[in-house]
Amino acid sequence: MGDVEKVLSAIGMKDVALWADKLRIECCEGIHVHWRDCRLFMSAEQFEIFARYVAKAAGGWDGCVSPGRDSVLSTCSIPGKKENGEALVVEKIKDVPAVHVHYGDLRIEMSINRFFMMGDSIRKALDEAFFKMINCFDINPFDHIHKPTKEEWGVAFESEGYTKESGQEDFDRHQELSKEYEALLRQGWQIAPIVVTEPGENGKKYQRRDGFCRYIAYLGAFESPKIPCYVVPEDVALWQPQSGAAPFIGWHNE
Repeated sequence: MGDVEKVLSAIGMKDVALWADKLRIECCEGIHVHWRDCRLFMSAEQFEIFARYVAKAAGGWDGCVSPGRDSVLSTCSIPGKKENGEALVVEKIKDVPAVHVHYGDLRIEMSINRFFMMGDSIRKALDEAFFKMINCFDINPFDHIHKPTKEEWGVAFESEGYTKESGQEDFDRHQELSKEYEALLRQGWQIAPIVVTEPGENGKKYQRRDGFCRYIAYLGAFESPKIPCYVVPEDVALWQPQSGAAPFIGWHNE
């Protein structure tokens, strides 16, 4: 739904899909509707509604399709929960060279080759839509937790319901990680972009949303540093990386 503003990435897939010509409906722990490589999961109640409204849409359709046509054939609210809630889950399949990508009720099954192509396409789309090199001094790295000094950092943690000491320990941990990342940058390693929001009016700076340690590492490693960033609108609610996620893409310049 919605009009396409810009194609961010497109890759032609020449290999044959795993299930190129299959429509299959299964009754398992729920109802599985397979359409080629895609599977839609439904509860029994959801499937009954789905079947009823597909029949209603087919009965009211005049058999014609055309560019620009936007006729709603049937619509209703969906009861019950999604299969995986709001989770995005990626699975490697045992004994089969394939990957499952779950997005809510939708599962896409693909070959290992197509999975790599999908990852490459998503990276290219991220860069096309949001990537920008920004001078570190045009970015405000601090927020309600990440403060300029160890003392302020501890006070901020205390205001969030933690102890002041735990906040100061967290400050030390961030300093250690920043030094590790700085050493890798000096060795020529590539760094994943940090995330910032667009600057507001009246000359405000970009606001860092993710990547505090990477920001500090860049300041330490270079004299006039420009740092790779993903720039997003201020009102975007961002995903947060899982604990322990490595910020480095993993290749070396040499």
